[in-house]
Amino acid sequence: MKVLSKVIYPWAFSNRFTGMKDLIESFSKPRGIVLTFGNGGFEQGLLNIMHIRKNLNCYLPVQVFYNGLQDLDQEKAEALNRIDGVSTKNLQEVFGGIAEDRNFHSKPYAILASSFKEVIYIDDDVVLFQNPERLLEDSRIFQKYGSLFFKGRSYDFGNSKWVRWFIKSPSFEANKTGRYFRDLSKDEMDASLMLFDKSKISIVHGLLSACHLNLREVREVFLGDKETYWLAFELLRVPYKFAPGIAGAAGSLQEKDGKIISNSVCGPQSHLDEFGKLLHVNSRSARYNHELDKWEKTLSHYIAPQSEIPGNIDSTQQPWCVSGGEGGSKEVFEVGQKEKEVLLKLRDLSMELRHENWKHYLENHL
Repeated sequence: MKVLSKVIYPWAFSNRFTGMKDLIESFSKPRGIVLTFGNGGFEQGLLNIMHIRKNLNCYLPVQVFYNGLQDLDQEKAEALNRIDGVSTKNLQEVFGGIAEDRNFHSKPYAILASSFKEVIYIDDDVVLFQNPERLLEDSRIFQKYGSLFFKGRSYDFGNSKWVRWFIKSPSFEANKTGRYFRDLSKDEMDASLMLFDKSKISIVHGLLSACHLNLREVREVFLGDKETYWLAFELLRVPYKFAPGIAGAAGSLQEKDGKIISNSVCGPQSHLDEFGKLLHVNSRSARYNHELDKWEKTLSHYIAPQSEIPGNIDSTQQPWCVSGGEGGSKEVFEVGQKEKEVLLKLRDLSMELRHENWKHYLENHL
């Protein structure tokens, strides 16, 4: 088995681990949070860690992974290590056979390399409205399958012909409830927040396969890492399930030609939990367009689209707007007071970090 593992995954079993047994035994801690960022994402990643700790009262251990000595300055790594319950790790020390990529392709390797059995992976730019540990406790999907995925938006129709040549018999999840294999969307998954239970051997194999799909010599057919997780599970017939619904938007009601459109919300991509509550927002679009302060001040509504068919996104505005259907089902909701208070605390924390700069902030608050 050791020889076979090295043949299939030489990048995984050529450095720290000699085989699957070593790898599985490294999952020595019960649960925790994993992030990946380098110098470019350091301040946002630090803000996210402090938000999770101070505003959401989540004290799970956090492991931050970077890829190569040039990715994260030693001073910044040491600063993170001084935060109680936070540690950093160079992926090259774990999996020496992978490329030193400074992007999202490092994510599956970090999830696999972490010492946690139960992993909550969070992108550095995600805005959480709930304590993420509650997902491990409350998610029925996670309890049953050992993983939890979230769907992205339906922006454009897709063509699954290319993937059917190596996945001949898609699962029920992919064929009946997924959009990708029904050509309803060229995107299926959003990978900004994911859960994995690595105490299940099937999940470990699924992650190894996802890592393989993110190797530099393999990943050219993928746009980013986000589709590689569920496709890896499909390849190995590992059962999985997405949270109900597709991604929407959280922001303010769309204004067009001087009129407010009551069934359309403009804002970054938003996700609900399994119980219909606002869980997290991917704020990258707001940040890249220098609209974060405005978004945080004006957040009032979010939309949970009912239709999976593309055509409900207006990309002529920044951030994009997502519209509901013409039917009678309620799709647009007001953001609750609790969520607004969480965002206000995050905004205050962000201003504090910017005002003091990260060095002084950590000196004054640790």
